[in-house]
Amino acid sequence: MTDILLNDNPVKRGDLKLPYQGAWTAELDLDADEVPTGAVSLVCLGRTFSGSVVADPSDPTITLSGQSGGWYRCRIVGGAGGLQVGALANPIEPQSFDQGATVQQVLAYILGQAGEVMATDISADLLSRFLTQWSCTAGSCGGALAALADYLGGGIVWRIRADGLVWLGVPAPAAVDAPDYIVTDIAPETGQAAWDLTTFDLEPDQIIDGLTLRQVIYTWQTDRLRALVTFAPGPVNSLYALFGGWLRRAGLDYLRAIPGRINSQSGSTVEFQPDSSAFPPYRRTAIRLGLPDTEVDLLPNGRAVACWEGGTPAAPVLQSFGSSQASKIKIGASAPLGTLPLVNKNQRDAEQTLDQAIEAAIDAIPTAAAPTEPLAVAIRVALVAIRAAIASYEGTAGQYLTTILEGG
Repeated sequence: MTDILLNDNPVKRGDLKLPYQGAWTAELDLDADEVPTGAVSLVCLGRTFSGSVVADPSDPTITLSGQSGGWYRCRIVGGAGGLQVGALANPIEPQSFDQGATVQQVLAYILGQAGEVMATDISADLLSRFLTQWSCTAGSCGGALAALADYLGGGIVWRIRADGLVWLGVPAPAAVDAPDYIVTDIAPETGQAAWDLTTFDLEPDQIIDGLTLRQVIYTWQTDRLRALVTFAPGPVNSLYALFGGWLRRAGLDYLRAIPGRINSQSGSTVEFQPDSSAFPPYRRTAIRLGLPDTEVDLLPNGRAVACWEGGTPAAPVLQSFGSSQASKIKIGASAPLGTLPLVNKNQRDAEQTLDQAIEAAIDAIPTAAAPTEPLAVAIRVALVAIRAAIASYEGTAGQYLTTILEGG
């Protein structure tokens, strides 16, 4: 395969993986005089792939894994290499889009952090889709992009194409003319087959002889080119998709409950500051009280725990409260004004005073009922004191008991 070159250096053997979602990758053995670094161009029988040399996973300080049989061994990833996972992943700074953002704005932020370039043929309808709220936690750029694609749903995936640009959208399989291939192995139970080829024309979403290609892994040596193809919807692909989705969800911070501080409240949302620096401040965090038709006015600097409804970055909510205090709690918030009471501190204090007054008046009955006074007189004195206490309570608590009666 002398017609396979990396920056004009002959590639003696290697493999090239074109996945259904993610970046294409290549593992190559080169006949080179110097170590290739940075952006590179891989030309495979006339087809060009734009990528970058990445570090050895076992040693991030070097870009090659050494020599193998007299050749340099090199790992390439599509684009700028900023959307990898694991130890080599590009970190992303926490960011919260509290006033909402379009998909294009979120995508531009992620790719800007990764040093990648957005494809120009992404659907305008998809890019203009508005997210009412979104956030990126500290982690990897690739993880943030996967979370975005997963949330958008509808079969949307992200890819780094052969041209090195990042594309987001719904794949559209299309029938193509079958290349010159020979089936050398087949595994129907896994939905895979091995083909001997003479070109690098295969890629995901092609429909060849009635079967849709889901993934293509090219392997070659000096005298042979072969491709391991995975078909959709083969059982193994379904299993991989399920397992991959589970891994993304199991590793997402959006399934965690995080403690933090309530800075301020505006209407039905609060500004929430997580304790961990891995999370950005959230200026529009919804309140979940666990009671229907209830409103609360929270005091600043209280403690709370936030989580995400649906496990997505779009919906941060307060789910429980620690040492927080409230100046007012309204139950039955949708009822007409004045039909149901507002419970506040003044009312609690007034109720305590009322209880103490009633208890004192009742305790006074045996003392007033001396042998020289009829019992009825003592009872009347006690009831008058109770009535006065209730009137005082009503005045202090804003006609609280009267409101209860008016509300039924």
